[in-house]
Amino acid sequence: MGACFTELFPAHIRGTAGGFSYNFGRGMGALVPASVGLISASFGLVSSIGVWAACSYVLVFIVALFLPETRNKELEIHV
Repeated sequence: MGACFTELFPAHIRGTAGGFSYNFGRGMGALVPASVGLISASFGLVSSIGVWAACSYVLVFIVALFLPETRNKELEIHV
């Protein structure tokens, strides 16, 4: 993810924004195992894992559609 974040954020907030984004994603990902456990009590473990996996793939696909294209774009560099 570091290479993607480097291209998405301006130089003056690049480190902070990349670190925040990465760790926010880690925090949200840490909630998924607990959610799987809670939902599996009602629907079963296989169904619960399947639903969360499908939701995760759909979320990644949707986010990827809205990311800006950075090909051939010059990165902003402050010295």
